[in-house]
Amino acid sequence: MIVIRVFPVVLLMLLNTLWSWAQLPAFQGSDTRALLDEAALMYRKADELESSGQSAAATEALRGALMRYERVGDQTGWINGLLLYNTANTYLRLGDVGHAVLFYRRAAELIPGDRNVRQGLSYARRLRTDQIEHTLSAGISRAVLFWHFLLPTRTRAMAFLAIWFSTWVILFFRFFSGVFRQARWLRYIVVAGALSACIIAVSLTVELLEEDQPAGVITASSVIARQGDGHSYGSSFNSSLHEGTEFRLLQDRGKWWYIRLADGRETWIIASAADLV
Repeated sequence: MIVIRVFPVVLLMLLNTLWSWAQLPAFQGSDTRALLDEAALMYRKADELESSGQSAAATEALRGALMRYERVGDQTGWINGLLLYNTANTYLRLGDVGHAVLFYRRAAELIPGDRNVRQGLSYARRLRTDQIEHTLSAGISRAVLFWHFLLPTRTRAMAFLAIWFSTWVILFFRFFSGVFRQARWLRYIVVAGALSACIIAVSLTVELLEEDQPAGVITASSVIARQGDGHSYGSSFNSSLHEGTEFRLLQDRGKWWYIRLADGRETWIIASAADLV
């Protein structure tokens, strides 16, 4: 059965998820907490300054908050979803859409079910210059398999194990209990459970395979997409790509990345103009 073949892969993903839960960070150290308090204070101060019409001073306060958030992130390894979310908000208010999208994406990796992160990411995406649509097939897939993109990996992994375990329990009672042996409705439950487990297992396996093509975001204000890995190559498109544009990394050649955009187009960009999620 398909479920049996992919079960080890799904189990590995679940164990990785459980390990990540065990590593949920708690900020420690007076210096770190002091930096976070200062950042929060400067962020609120920016609100007050902006409301009073002091835009330049508000910008400086936001930059101060951002500097402190980044110092904490560098010290702790950027393993706190709320810190990533606050950093994304600060970048967004400073008008840096590229880094805002990047940090919202990173926050979504750690706190995927957070509504504020999803809303912030959605808003930042609407501000991008390049509104690149998914291919027709990808669009249909996203519409039909919306749950694959909506539900976090942890939720799908736990659902798979719950359905997998429940299906085998039902099978056990059906074959070894005289009471349920003739119950037809159990057959339908078993079939539905097996199909659901297969679908979720395929969803998790596809996500695992996509790790070979990491997601990235263009953070430079603009970058010329080229037909090869060098400045001597011509442009791939009529216009440059702009900050906030998301992609999949297909090939890394040091200073140059070969990427695939959401609409399926592939091109080369200079690596310094982007960052990986």
